[in-house]
Amino acid sequence: MASIKSSAKDYQNRIAAMRARLSSYMEELVRAREELNSRALVPNLLALLNQCLDKARQQVDKYEDSLSIGKPADEITDWHIFEIEVIKARSIAEEYLEKDSVTDNRRGTTPNRGAFYHVNLPKWELPKFDGDVLQFDTFWEQFEDQIHRQSELRDTTKFTYLRSCLTGNALNAIDGLAVTAANYSAAVDILKSRFGRRDLIAQS
Repeated sequence: MASIKSSAKDYQNRIAAMRARLSSYMEELVRAREELNSRALVPNLLALLNQCLDKARQQVDKYEDSLSIGKPADEITDWHIFEIEVIKARSIAEEYLEKDSVTDNRRGTTPNRGAFYHVNLPKWELPKFDGDVLQFDTFWEQFEDQIHRQSELRDTTKFTYLRSCLTGNALNAIDGLAVTAANYSAAVDILKSRFGRRDLIAQS
């Protein structure tokens, strides 16, 4: 038991350390763009951020695998929310580089647009759904556009966001599912079959 607790503590410490590094990189990215306006510094910081993000994701995956099935640890849930902020910061920095290259007539070439991935992450509060069948289509259209279709996000992250949007009967419907990549699709199917049925809407 002591070794398990020690292992969990080790993962928590590593994840916390990497979160601190990522936060530092994000702050420096803002400074490089807004204060220094440095096109040379931003890509170097992005490389460091991406490298650290990959390592952090590996640690989070290992930590998740070490946990028993059930409600995810608070550190895991907090990480998935923090991960969204990292992706947003990265996307803003990439967009800065791309826009700057387009307006710079002194450059002979522009970066390959395919080299950058732009995530349309939500800039507003995510929709909420409590199980009212009349509201499901509206809820799902918004969630699908803001989170579900974002291929950059892992399914575990999408599941964390989905749970945060649900209350009441809707949350109860999927409460027994552990937050895993495999269960995300199952949770979506459950919600659609239970609250998105046309016959239920007609009866209401």
